[in-house]
Amino acid sequence: MFMKTIHFAKSAFTVSILMLLMVTASNAQRMQGPRMTPEERAKVLADSLALDSTQTAQVVTVLKEQQGAMQKVREDNQGDFDAMRDAMTDLRKKTDEKIMAILKDSQKTKYQEMMKNRPIGRMGGPRGGGGN
Repeated sequence: MFMKTIHFAKSAFTVSILMLLMVTASNAQRMQGPRMTPEERAKVLADSLALDSTQTAQVVTVLKEQQGAMQKVREDNQGDFDAMRDAMTDLRKKTDEKIMAILKDSQKTKYQEMMKNRPIGRMGGPRGGGGN
Protein backbone atom coordinates (compact mmCIF):
# COMPACT_ATOMS: atom_id res chain seq x y z
CA MET A 1 0.00 0.00 0.00
CA PHE A 2 2.84 2.38 0.89
CA MET A 3 4.47 1.88 -2.54
CA LYS A 4 1.21 2.70 -4.31
CA THR A 5 1.00 5.96 -2.35
CA ILE A 6 4.56 6.92 -3.30
CA HIS A 7 3.91 6.05 -6.96
CA PHE A 8 0.70 8.12 -6.92
CA ALA A 9 2.52 11.08 -5.33
CA LYS A 10 5.28 10.92 -7.96
CA SER A 11 2.71 10.72 -10.76
CA ALA A 12 0.72 13.63 -9.36
CA PHE A 13 3.88 15.71 -9.01
CA THR A 14 4.92 14.92 -12.60
CA VAL A 15 1.47 15.83 -13.94
CA SER A 16 1.52 19.08 -11.93
CA ILE A 17 4.92 20.06 -13.35
CA LEU A 18 3.77 19.30 -16.91
CA MET A 19 0.62 21.38 -16.46
CA LEU A 20 2.65 24.25 -15.04
CA LEU A 21 5.00 24.13 -18.05
CA MET A 22 2.05 24.10 -20.48
CA VAL A 23 0.40 27.09 -18.79
CA THR A 24 3.69 29.01 -18.74
CA ALA A 25 4.31 28.35 -22.44
CA SER A 26 0.74 29.32 -23.30
CA ASN A 27 0.99 32.59 -21.34
CA ALA A 28 4.33 33.45 -22.95
CA GLN A 29 2.83 33.02 -26.42
CA ARG A 30 -0.22 35.08 -25.53
CA MET A 31 1.90 37.90 -24.05
CA GLN A 32 4.09 38.07 -27.13
CA GLY A 33 1.09 38.12 -29.44
CA PRO A 34 1.19 37.67 -33.16
CA ARG A 35 3.94 39.47 -35.00
CA MET A 36 2.83 42.25 -37.30
CA THR A 37 4.03 42.25 -40.90
CA PRO A 38 5.94 45.26 -42.19
CA GLU A 39 2.79 46.25 -44.11
CA GLU A 40 0.67 46.09 -40.95
CA ARG A 41 3.23 48.09 -38.99
CA ALA A 42 3.39 50.68 -41.77
CA LYS A 43 -0.41 50.95 -41.76
CA VAL A 44 -0.38 51.66 -38.03
CA LEU A 45 2.18 54.43 -38.63
CA ALA A 46 0.24 55.70 -41.64
CA ASP A 47 -2.92 55.96 -39.55
CA SER A 48 -1.17 57.46 -36.53
CA LEU A 49 0.96 59.97 -38.43
CA ALA A 50 -1.23 60.66 -41.46
CA LEU A 51 1.40 59.37 -43.89
CA ASP A 52 0.74 59.78 -47.58
CA SER A 53 0.94 56.77 -49.91
CA THR A 54 4.55 57.51 -50.91
CA GLN A 55 5.68 57.75 -47.29
CA THR A 56 3.80 54.57 -46.42
CA ALA A 57 5.50 52.65 -49.26
CA GLN A 58 8.89 53.95 -48.12
CA VAL A 59 8.18 52.89 -44.53
CA VAL A 60 7.20 49.40 -45.72
CA THR A 61 10.55 49.14 -47.51
CA VAL A 62 12.46 50.22 -44.38
CA LEU A 63 10.51 47.80 -42.18
CA LYS A 64 11.12 44.91 -44.59
CA GLU A 65 14.84 45.69 -44.52
CA GLN A 66 14.71 45.70 -40.72
CA GLN A 67 12.84 42.39 -40.66
CA GLY A 68 15.49 40.73 -42.84
CA ALA A 69 18.32 42.19 -40.80
CA MET A 70 16.75 41.04 -37.54
CA GLN A 71 16.36 37.52 -38.88
CA LYS A 72 20.06 37.52 -39.77
CA VAL A 73 20.94 38.76 -36.27
CA ARG A 74 18.92 35.91 -34.73
CA GLU A 75 20.69 33.37 -36.93
CA ASP A 76 24.17 34.81 -36.36
CA ASN A 77 23.86 35.14 -32.57
CA GLN A 78 21.98 32.03 -31.51
CA GLY A 79 22.45 31.64 -27.79
CA ASP A 80 24.38 34.90 -27.32
CA PHE A 81 21.53 37.01 -26.00
CA ASP A 82 23.71 39.99 -25.07
CA ALA A 83 25.07 40.25 -28.62
CA MET A 84 21.58 39.75 -30.02
CA ARG A 85 20.10 42.45 -27.79
CA ASP A 86 22.85 44.91 -28.72
CA ALA A 87 22.45 44.22 -32.43
CA MET A 88 18.65 44.50 -32.24
CA THR A 89 18.92 47.79 -30.36
CA ASP A 90 21.25 49.12 -33.05
CA LEU A 91 18.87 47.96 -35.79
CA ARG A 92 15.89 49.64 -34.13
CA LYS A 93 17.86 52.87 -33.83
CA LYS A 94 18.86 52.76 -37.52
CA THR A 95 15.28 51.96 -38.53
CA ASP A 96 13.99 54.89 -36.48
CA GLU A 97 16.51 57.18 -38.19
CA LYS A 98 15.44 55.98 -41.64
CA ILE A 99 11.77 56.49 -40.81
CA MET A 100 12.49 59.93 -39.38
CA ALA A 101 14.13 60.85 -42.71
CA ILE A 102 10.87 59.94 -44.49
CA LEU A 103 8.64 62.02 -42.22
CA LYS A 104 7.63 65.64 -42.57
CA ASP A 105 8.57 67.94 -39.72
CA SER A 106 4.97 67.96 -38.47
CA GLN A 107 5.04 64.14 -38.15
CA LYS A 108 8.43 63.76 -36.47
CA THR A 109 7.44 64.89 -32.98
CA LYS A 110 4.53 62.46 -32.82
CA TYR A 111 6.74 59.62 -34.11
CA GLN A 112 9.38 60.37 -31.49
CA GLU A 113 6.71 60.26 -28.78
CA MET A 114 5.39 56.94 -30.12
CA MET A 115 8.89 55.46 -30.10
CA LYS A 116 9.59 56.65 -26.58
CA ASN A 117 6.51 54.79 -25.33
CA ARG A 118 6.74 51.59 -27.38
CA PRO A 119 7.41 48.26 -25.79
CA ILE A 120 10.75 46.75 -26.77
CA GLY A 121 11.88 43.21 -27.19
CA ARG A 122 9.98 40.29 -25.75
CA MET A 123 9.97 41.64 -22.24
CA GLY A 124 7.60 44.43 -23.27
CA GLY A 125 8.88 47.07 -20.87
CA PRO A 126 8.59 50.70 -21.89
CA ARG A 127 11.57 52.31 -23.59
CA GLY A 128 13.56 54.69 -21.46
CA GLY A 129 13.39 58.42 -22.05
CA GLY A 130 16.58 59.62 -23.69
CA GLY A 131 17.38 57.04 -26.41
CA ASN A 132 15.28 57.74 -29.50
